[in-house]
Amino acid sequence: MSSFPLVAIVDDDEDVRQSLGTMFSTDNYRVCCYVSAESYLNADDDVRPDIIVTDLHMPGMSGLDLVRLLRKQGDDTPVVLITAYATPQTRAIASRHQVSAVVEKPFQPDDLLGLIARLACG
Repeated sequence: MSSFPLVAIVDDDEDVRQSLGTMFSTDNYRVCCYVSAESYLNADDDVRPDIIVTDLHMPGMSGLDLVRLLRKQGDDTPVVLITAYATPQTRAIASRHQVSAVVEKPFQPDDLLGLIARLACG
């Protein structure tokens, strides 16, 4: 892993993508942003992120659908799922698909940065 881990941000909300991107960049992470799960999956780049931060609810493929597909493909990249609706059912499904963490909105930026730092250290 590079000394500057790459965080992929997958969120349909432009403001969220920008604010998360700025937050991670300021903390010395490299960042790539995607407007949807489909755009992440169809990206032409050969870059594999060290961590994926994705929204749960997005038009089309959800963040959980993205995780399911990645796991089926053998991709074990740590995934942080962000949602305003962290129900027990959502947490249980996320756990079954090896989601690293479910973060409920609103969250403290320092808490998310700490979580990402722990995941980046493996």
